[in-house]
Amino acid sequence: KVARGKSEVYLKDQAALEDYLVQMGVDGAMLRLGNGEDISGADLARVVEEARVVRRILQAFPTQYPAHILEQSAIAGALMAGRVDADVDGAHIRTLLLTFFFRQMPALIEGGYLYIAQPPLYKVARGKSEVYLKDQAALEDYLIQMGVDGAVLRLSTGEEIAGADLARVVEAARQFRRVLDAFPTHYPRGILEQAALAGAFDAGRADGDLQQVADTVARRLDNVALEYEKGWTGRITQDHGIRLSRVLRGVEELRTLDGAVLRSGEARRLSQTSQPMRDTYANPSRLVRKDRDQVIQGPIDLLKAILAEGEKGLSLQRYKGLGEMNPEQLWETTLDPEARTLLQVTVDDLAEADDIFTKLMGDVVEPRREFIQANALNVQHLDT
Repeated sequence: KVARGKSEVYLKDQAALEDYLVQMGVDGAMLRLGNGEDISGADLARVVEEARVVRRILQAFPTQYPAHILEQSAIAGALMAGRVDADVDGAHIRTLLLTFFFRQMPALIEGGYLYIAQPPLYKVARGKSEVYLKDQAALEDYLIQMGVDGAVLRLSTGEEIAGADLARVVEAARQFRRVLDAFPTHYPRGILEQAALAGAFDAGRADGDLQQVADTVARRLDNVALEYEKGWTGRITQDHGIRLSRVLRGVEELRTLDGAVLRSGEARRLSQTSQPMRDTYANPSRLVRKDRDQVIQGPIDLLKAILAEGEKGLSLQRYKGLGEMNPEQLWETTLDPEARTLLQVTVDDLAEADDIFTKLMGDVVEPRREFIQANALNVQHLDT
């Protein structure tokens, strides 16, 4: 119960008491800032409410951390865990910060107070228009949108693919590339691509007539080769793989798909991904855009051509670090509360999260090595 003169008010709890005291305290009060600006009335009430939120956040920290130090650190931006560079180096720093918060200040995460800022990795400009893009995937989305505009894919059958239909074909090519990138690097990408389109990785093919498979891939390679680069032949290897060869400018070129890769899980996935697009790439096609006409031999050719078309006339800047941005850009992309994007850090499975942090950030090396070996082929974007 609070009384002021002859007036008495009953308040339900501490929060209601604070609401009442703030209302009374703000009435007639003015906050004068260091720059001479005065804040009063409803504006002052909002500032006080923000201060109450800050206090609740500070109360989530363990008691050994002095509140006044945390408060000043927050004002300086030191507790914005995600305000790091958008590249892999920034991801490393973010991982260290997340480990610290998870181990030392779990209440901050449990209370929903920890966020990761999403600074852009790229800025693209075309004429007077500028766009900030979060990562490599967003950049490709943008370039494909630009590259598809006005482009036509003309198949050997005379069919033409453009607009939204072409965008779907290009997106399928991106998915094909993701599966292709899962193969060990010593297998030639161009051979894998054409072998998949020839059906060499279809279920049961490698365990049937393997010479027929080798001949089919060789014909496919000849079909997409320039006239003076034809002459591919195929034969079976001792490990039940296939070896492809041709003589080019007097030098024999050899390419091998061993038995292990023909029967691998990656081969099965590439077969499944390639099946819906085989009619499209049955023969070389042409991508026409404006005054440019390019031969397309497969999905990788198409993806590269569309990305290159999208980049024409474009000024592209990659931010290796936030320090490369001027203050206005940093505010516009990362700090402005009205425009920025934040990811809230949550923990769905405490035991699983603890296990991951222990494996990847702990003192014992062997579990970390095993995790890396088990997941290395799942990496899609490796920034070196």
